[in-house]
Amino acid sequence: MKPGERTRERIMETGCDIWPNVSCRAIARKLGITHCAVLYHYSTVEALRAAIADYAVRNERARVIAQLIATDHTAVRDMPAAERARYLGELTA
Repeated sequence: MKPGERTRERIMETGCDIWPNVSCRAIARKLGITHCAVLYHYSTVEALRAAIADYAVRNERARVIAQLIATDHTAVRDMPAAERARYLGELTA
């Protein structure tokens, strides 16, 4: 994995960890980098949040996915009802 790819992966993981309180500065603080470094990879906060949402769905980050479902986020709009129920059920288990 190239250094830029590692940084993007760390940004995504940290974004999932602090979701829904995602900001370039919050992620940068957690990673010990500048917020400009985060913006280098994701040009806007909206692009960053969308990338984190997509990452969370691809990597089955249940806590984030449940919040995405609750807010009808575009990243989960096409998710089948049974899968939505499974993620929401994991929160109450």
